[in-house]
Amino acid sequence: ANVVQSTADASSEVVEEAAKSSGNGWFGFLTGPTMALLQLIHSALVAVGVSSDSWGVSIIMLTVVIKLLTYPLTKAQLESTNKMQALQPTIKEIQAKYQSNPEVMNQKIAEIYQTN
Repeated sequence: ANVVQSTADASSEVVEEAAKSSGNGWFGFLTGPTMALLQLIHSALVAVGVSSDSWGVSIIMLTVVIKLLTYPLTKAQLESTNKMQALQPTIKEIQAKYQSNPEVMNQKIAEIYQTN
């Protein structure tokens, strides 16, 4: 238990120092929570018997957690992309039909997007 606690304390210090010293630009606000989540996962893995040097497993687990958290967004994006691909033939027909009148063409395309 003392080994886990001392490892967690040392790792926490490293996380805090990394967050302070790294100027991660626009995404700097993500550094702290990501490092904290990585530390939490690593501590949990160490608590169940995984070696305290196995940061690779912790990083893989962090990747899986992030993928699971962003899955709803990925699914919505794929559904939207599929809908747009299904509408593409209709859009092409409208573009061919109204190529001489771009105003009407844009209006018809906008109607299709609104109804679908």
